[in-house]
Amino acid sequence: MGYLNMEPFEVIRDMLREANENTASIGGAPQVVTVAQHMNSRQTAIYWPSRESGKIFLGGAPVVDLNYLDNWIMDPDTLEKSHLHYRSHGQRE
Repeated sequence: MGYLNMEPFEVIRDMLREANENTASIGGAPQVVTVAQHMNSRQTAIYWPSRESGKIFLGGAPVVDLNYLDNWIMDPDTLEKSHLHYRSHGQRE
């Protein structure tokens, strides 16, 4: 598996965190889409502004009912992904 350069995401993440509501041209939670081999794509949820906040966003909108979330969730600081219904070794809970 090759190395994935996440520097562009990290730059946007930092810009969003530093955005001033009154003067910034961007804002809100980032919208992340993972594109895999053969152009398979899927939205990736994100903890925003950090995993510690416990707030999850999908497509820029807050997730209000975690029972229906079946997407991977990315930590914006470590860039690691987790899933609410799977353990670390891919076993369904």
